[in-house]
Amino acid sequence: MLTQSENSQFQTVPSESRIPLRVKNLKKRFGRLDVLKGISMTAQSGDVISILGSSGSGKSTFLRCLNLLEEPTDGEIWIAGRHVKARGRLGSPREVNALRAKLGMVFQHFNLWSCKTVLENIIEAPIHVLGIAKQEACLRAEELLLKVGLADKRHDYPAHLSGGQQQRAAIARALAMEPEILLFDEPTSALDPELVGEVLKVIRSLADEGRTMLIVTHELAFARQVSNHVVFFHQGQVEEEGHPDELFRRPTSPRFKQFLSAQIGEGCP
Repeated sequence: MLTQSENSQFQTVPSESRIPLRVKNLKKRFGRLDVLKGISMTAQSGDVISILGSSGSGKSTFLRCLNLLEEPTDGEIWIAGRHVKARGRLGSPREVNALRAKLGMVFQHFNLWSCKTVLENIIEAPIHVLGIAKQEACLRAEELLLKVGLADKRHDYPAHLSGGQQQRAAIARALAMEPEILLFDEPTSALDPELVGEVLKVIRSLADEGRTMLIVTHELAFARQVSNHVVFFHQGQVEEEGHPDELFRRPTSPRFKQFLSAQIGEGCP
């Protein structure tokens, strides 16, 4: 168990321990620019929440604030009962790393270590962060590579993989930490169109397993099929949210209607 100093911004809240994620009034400012203007969100166990919005609406910044890659300006975050008061010093590196271990992050541009094989990429964090024995980590990695369809690529380097294969390896790497929540930041936007489907298939299978996920995406049809909740960001705020069937059929926000019309015009159903 983590020790807590008087100045630590991390607290354990037993009443919140069964809720994977709760965010209250999260704000982020860069200089004079308010990127997040007070985002609140709750993810129950098994929820798949798709986050939509135009470029610059704050979607990626929101995910980066959740795992403290960006330090929030204000607000509160609860992750599996761990409370972060996002104001002032966030805590020791050990506390921050313990929080991040509960969040599996899959980035837009894969972020695999180029000097390590696929297998080495997956076992690195479980060994050095979680303290898992190498043999156990390798066995778990083999299972995950089979899950994402890359069992035959275990000894390949990222440069020898297609974009879709690299992203699937990145998903396996995130899963190796056995996180409470998976965060996907535009997981298909860097891929050639013919490779998008293989990555979405893996994410859909994770949803079918009941994993809790937040997915920043521009794939509207996918968001509608896989999510049980959709949130639309506009200018750093939640402009509209709800169940995908209701939201896509009867949007109420003029800005969201405009967003949908633009996406449909570009060929998105």
